[in-house]
Amino acid sequence: MGSLSDTFDIIIIGGGTAGLVIANRLSEDPNTQVLVLDAGKNRNDDPILTIPALIHEGWNKPEYDWIYKTVPQEHLNGREISHPRGKVLGGTSAINAMSAMYPGRGLWDAWTEAGNEGWDFETMKPYYKKFQTFHRPSKETIAALGMDSYYDFDLYGTDGPIQTTVVEFRTALGDIWWDTWKNLGMTSNSDPIQGVMVGPFACSTLMDPTTATRSHAGKAYWEPIASRPNVHFRGEALVEKILVSNGTDGSVIATGVQYNTNGQRKVVHAQKEVVLSAGAFNSPALLEMSGIGNRELLESMGIDVIINNPHVGENLQDHPFCLVPFEATDEKYSIDHIRDTFRDPKRVEAAMLEYQTSQSGPFAMAFNLMGYMPLIDLTSTPAGEAELNDLFSRYLDDSYISSLSPGQQKQAFHIRSLLKDPKDTSVFYSATPMDIRKSLSAKGYTCISLVGCVTHPLSRGSTHITSTDPAVMPRIDPRYLSHPLDLEVLARHILYFTTIAQTAPMSDVIKSNGARDPENAPFKTLEEAKEFTKAAASTQYHPCGTCAMASEELDGVVNDRAKVYGTTNLRVVDASIFPIIPKGPFTTTIYAMAERVADLMKEDLGITMK
Repeated sequence: MGSLSDTFDIIIIGGGTAGLVIANRLSEDPNTQVLVLDAGKNRNDDPILTIPALIHEGWNKPEYDWIYKTVPQEHLNGREISHPRGKVLGGTSAINAMSAMYPGRGLWDAWTEAGNEGWDFETMKPYYKKFQTFHRPSKETIAALGMDSYYDFDLYGTDGPIQTTVVEFRTALGDIWWDTWKNLGMTSNSDPIQGVMVGPFACSTLMDPTTATRSHAGKAYWEPIASRPNVHFRGEALVEKILVSNGTDGSVIATGVQYNTNGQRKVVHAQKEVVLSAGAFNSPALLEMSGIGNRELLESMGIDVIINNPHVGENLQDHPFCLVPFEATDEKYSIDHIRDTFRDPKRVEAAMLEYQTSQSGPFAMAFNLMGYMPLIDLTSTPAGEAELNDLFSRYLDDSYISSLSPGQQKQAFHIRSLLKDPKDTSVFYSATPMDIRKSLSAKGYTCISLVGCVTHPLSRGSTHITSTDPAVMPRIDPRYLSHPLDLEVLARHILYFTTIAQTAPMSDVIKSNGARDPENAPFKTLEEAKEFTKAAASTQYHPCGTCAMASEELDGVVNDRAKVYGTTNLRVVDASIFPIIPKGPFTTTIYAMAERVADLMKEDLGITMK
């Protein structure tokens, strides 16, 4: 790594999922000096980050996690919701659940409708291949998970930095997932990467199968370039603000970054561009700290207004979800007996030895039993369609939509069309071989969990600074379930747990009259499901949208080249620029988006590679 100086061509704020893609691709040009600033450390070799089954162990620990919390959520019975975000090199890609899921074509239709040229599905397809190297699983795994009927392995990348696969280790739960859906009348015949799919599928995982370790931006995008003389990393650097000046044409020029490390304030200068990749909470916060945001908020904080844009920090979106753990009929369906070390430490030791010697066993496991489902009871019969239209007339009619901001009007019309489509999804289900909440497993039960997550939420929230001190967390208010249709959709799918639980062979897995949380699950009425949803719903940890890429008329913060409106050289590159949330976990979409922006930056900066 080259010697440190105070002036660089490109300064990247945030060494996370997107920021390290930009660092990797822009530093391919040996004449471009790149600096990455991050509040965390390089912990690439920490087993808490590398071992797949330890995915939750870094959460709520300050050396790994920002430990964000929302304000009390009115529609979740006043509960505050924790929001783990990675505070290490690699960002949240280093602490998340490693799911490699892909958005529908409808996502990119919505990006285009938001006024973004060059962000359609066909343009983005190559970038989903570019970021990854997919490792084909064994024939046995393909057969057991029904993958031969819908996976198209030619659609996946073969030489990208991130390693992906479908994990080989599975409990017996994996062997019955496909047949349960088949008996529900749903099968899959299209690869999820194609963007059109309903039915069950085996989710691929952001994991290197040769080592059975997490593949994240810190390992895959940073380690191969760390020795380049033109790329630099400064950890434990808490950015305070972006420094700007005024151009002769009235535009704003980002000239550098002010940050604090170990109590010392430092300044670095940018000759070409500043890239903000601090995530859905910190990116809008740093714009506001730097004088870019809602005039009223900034003036109330005593911050000089550089650019008045009331959309900064707005449009916050996330996936609400619920889960129910059920006692299993046999421990072969679960890993609770391995995960809860108090039960039998010797079995845990044996499982760890298996992992260390052969890169297999429970510690090499990841969540991969997924399924997309439409509002099946409301899109498959005339009576159901009438009920759905009634819900729309109450909660999502044209007069309601017209009361929204221009950008959110576009989103609402788009989501309404998706919810009406029996070939699109309103939820993704998953089955996990453990009690995720540990409410039952802590009592010695061996469990599985059924999970339901809204794919196209209508609720919109916000995040804003409450202090000029960058160490003070922003106010985060996702307003979960504030749109009543989100509650209607999620509760109906939670109610559908009853059907799933009573359908063979899942009915052979869930112990009849066994323990479950809550005790009255699965539910008998929609009202029961609604009350449970308000009491138990949480987040899938997918915040986005707070610096939306959209035209200025449609509530945009950045343009379709990811530049902040009113600036010449300040870009935002992370999930905050998503104008609308993808339908599931979106780490893959962050990688694809960042690869696309890296190409746009090379074009704008005149960087040509031999």
